[in-house]
Amino acid sequence: MATNGNTEFTLNFRKRIKNNFRKLGQWNHFEILGVDESTPQNEIREAYLRLAKVYHPDRLPALGLEDVQKESQTIFARILEAYTVLSDGTKRQEYIASLQLKNDGIVVNENLKRLYAAELAFKKGQFFLNSGKMAEAEECFKQAYDFNPGEGQHLAYLAWCIFCDPKKDRKKTTDEVLQMLLRAGEMSPACAQIFYFLGRVFATQSDHNNAYKSFNTALALDPKHRDAEREIRLYNMREERKKSPLSVLVKRVSRQVTGLFGSTETKKRGVIQRKRKTPSAKSA
Repeated sequence: MATNGNTEFTLNFRKRIKNNFRKLGQWNHFEILGVDESTPQNEIREAYLRLAKVYHPDRLPALGLEDVQKESQTIFARILEAYTVLSDGTKRQEYIASLQLKNDGIVVNENLKRLYAAELAFKKGQFFLNSGKMAEAEECFKQAYDFNPGEGQHLAYLAWCIFCDPKKDRKKTTDEVLQMLLRAGEMSPACAQIFYFLGRVFATQSDHNNAYKSFNTALALDPKHRDAEREIRLYNMREERKKSPLSVLVKRVSRQVTGLFGSTETKKRGVIQRKRKTPSAKSA
């Protein structure tokens, strides 16, 4: 049940959201998370989790703060963007360098901006996908692919999102999804998740050979890919059941029983025919 949006806590929280929303454009990634350039990675993650919990848009309706939900969504997106960059060592160093260039009055490379925008859109897409919000996820993955069309993972997640959307006709989209995933695999052949998606789609089409090959490829690329490992294990279990001694025994007994009855019927017919052909004592 939603609480009254006019309590002292909610009034202060609403004011805080609005103030932070207005200041977003003034803050860099470090300032967004409340850390500095020397903060260790584990503290970066702690700061992100703490802020994400506070500004997550889904908690606002219960507080009676639906009127500032859009502002909260924007703040949450900026928090996610900051964490995406600062949690990656390479991207963090590149970002620090870009801040230094900006301070020196040098314009940051436009391509770098597009890569950051693609990564942000991709992370948002994963968040919506995990939340079951397919339309929002699909839009984010489209943006990620548009910003960085050379990244196969972005295309693969877009395809998977289309495939999993219950509002779409899977019979009509499966061929397109397969082509997108195959193209994504060519673009990013070292991405295990792409081949896992391929395996899942092949499996729904009862193409078990290609599904098994795809799962094996995913596991070879990432030995810790538990989903691919589980699919391979299930496949092997099904194959073993087909070859199990019990299964073979049942088939063998079935054939023997069929053969036995067939033999008995043949004998009966043979006896009847011999009786008909044998002359009786009277006729003799």
